[in-house]
Amino acid sequence: MKKAKVLTAFSISHSNTKYAKGDDVEVSNEVAQRHGENGTGFLKIIGDVEEMVKAPKATKK
Repeated sequence: MKKAKVLTAFSISHSNTKYAKGDDVEVSNEVAQRHGENGTGFLKIIGDVEEMVKAPKATKK
């Protein structure tokens, strides 16, 4: 999964999913590849969801 910003509004008909311009969304790797910078350019990829979720654990004293 990838975190992305929608640059151009578009929809994916087979999943009935609509993306509005300016939204921050999580998309599959396939959608990110197809509609990212090297594809249609509809999405700006921000990063991997897994890397963004990881937060440093608080240490107990």
